[in-house]
Amino acid sequence: MSKHNKLLKTFRQQKDSGSIGTHYTLFRAPLSKALGVQMKIPLKIETHDRRLGFEMAGIDNKLSSGTVVDVPGGAKLQYESTFIRKSFGIPEILEFIVEASVTIDLSLLAAWLYQKVQGKEVEKIIIRNTEITEINEDNIRKVLEQEITIER
Repeated sequence: MSKHNKLLKTFRQQKDSGSIGTHYTLFRAPLSKALGVQMKIPLKIETHDRRLGFEMAGIDNKLSSGTVVDVPGGAKLQYESTFIRKSFGIPEILEFIVEASVTIDLSLLAAWLYQKVQGKEVEKIIIRNTEITEINEDNIRKVLEQEITIER
């Protein structure tokens, strides 16, 4: 039995007994990949379009914190909040979490996101801490690719 399989077996035994201990703490990154744990990537969109959040994650014309929708490529988009600033001409900030695994199709996700913001008054997209001001499908895909690589 390989070292990785032994760790996985130990983790599963601890998980089943209800006492996840030091093995999980010490080997969290390899085990999370082996168990298919989802990565959570913060996504912010600065926009003047007040309908964009509804178009991306609204269900039955409602948008509430915690709403999760499936998006192309095998990911999920969770709406967190909208930060509205009261000054004239200042964009609101839509906050989402992209829940993804390392097996998602980044091209489909990037194309879907670009399609949603295309033609809208979007100033920038922020994926984790990377700002995209020149908004196009290729730039979105590159930043998502970078984030997935960092998480691995």
